[in-house]
Amino acid sequence: MAPDYEVTYTSGATSLLRFYFEAEQDTTLIIMAPSGEWVCDDDAYFPDPSIDFEDPATGVYDIWVGSYAVGTVHAGTLSVTELSRNHP
Repeated sequence: MAPDYEVTYTSGATSLLRFYFEAEQDTTLIIMAPSGEWVCDDDAYFPDPSIDFEDPATGVYDIWVGSYAVGTVHAGTLSVTELSRNHP
């Protein structure tokens, strides 16, 4: 299955790359990092998922947004930031 989002990132001077998804409903995030590592989160900022990469690698981050109801898609906003003060 193709990812919902694909982010191409070039690492630089920052040591943080954060992804978070804000929606009216409870959602999950699944990210495949450029290294091939899979990272998942449900409620880092209840009920919104958030995933941090410390010293993020350059490359493509494939991102899937999930829900708890099979076949259900929830509208929301994916945010990508290098600033630790930005979160849901």
